[in-house]
Amino acid sequence: KVLDVYGEIIKHPHLPEDDLAGVISGAEQSLKAQEDDPRQKLMVELRKRAFSPPYNRPVDGTLEEIPTININSIQQFYQGRITPRGMILGFAGNFVVEQLDEQLQRVFGDWQVSNLLELPEIKKDTFTRHLTHDSAQTHIGISYPSVTYDHPDYFNAWAAVSILSGGMSSRLFTKVREERGLCYSIGASLYSLKNEAQVLCYAGTTNERAQETLDVTLQVLGELKQGIKEEELSRCKAMAKSSLIMQQESTISRSGKIARDYFFLGRVMGMQEIRERVESLTVGEILDFLHRQPEPAYNIVTLGPEALEQTRGI
Repeated sequence: KVLDVYGEIIKHPHLPEDDLAGVISGAEQSLKAQEDDPRQKLMVELRKRAFSPPYNRPVDGTLEEIPTININSIQQFYQGRITPRGMILGFAGNFVVEQLDEQLQRVFGDWQVSNLLELPEIKKDTFTRHLTHDSAQTHIGISYPSVTYDHPDYFNAWAAVSILSGGMSSRLFTKVREERGLCYSIGASLYSLKNEAQVLCYAGTTNERAQETLDVTLQVLGELKQGIKEEELSRCKAMAKSSLIMQQESTISRSGKIARDYFFLGRVMGMQEIRERVESLTVGEILDFLHRQPEPAYNIVTLGPEALEQTRGI
């Protein structure tokens, strides 16, 4: 019954003009709240520098775009861009596959869009390396290229980042926060799009210790290829296996993973395959992967009262 309803909503949305003012107001408030969140503002700017257009654009848009939105532009956008072409549906739960397939054919089988709109060419912007912000804190963002989800070395790349930032025993947390007391927050994550991937790092610190935080963080990132301990990899594997168990308990997570896998891989990677890939990781393979990567050109963005000296990166 839910699929029937959502089929009508997706294929024939009303998009009433009476609802537009409230939606616009909500979007504007959300964007203004981001302006008051230094960390979020920094990471938006870092992604602009890290990824190529149009994939580096803020997913929530910008305040400057708000005045250009009207009900006609929304309706035209939906009719020309929201299409069944490339549609992926991921399901997890207690259902009969044959019945589900029959219903999907009935609900979506006649969906056609005649006036497809081409995506406009988006030029690469010029980006800021420092955002001036009057505050007692300085926020630091660092990015460098990695491999995508469908790459043969993805699990090696994932393990390397997990060793850097997988919990309170990770390299960044231990070396930068615990041993040196340089920052109150630090971490890194591997962020993959379809055709490009980046490691995104963040550190929040005081203005007085900001330069040292940046220098030591870059040092820790560069030292990873010099050696990895077996216990570091063991912790990484244990965290991955516990995450797999949690995923199996959630139908939302499983259905999302199905759609994500099919988008990136054209197939679904089963839990057993993931477990085997994680278990087979070795320190030697991860170090070999790191040594095969080009010397990273770091993108560095800072937000605070004063710009920092960026001796590495661009």
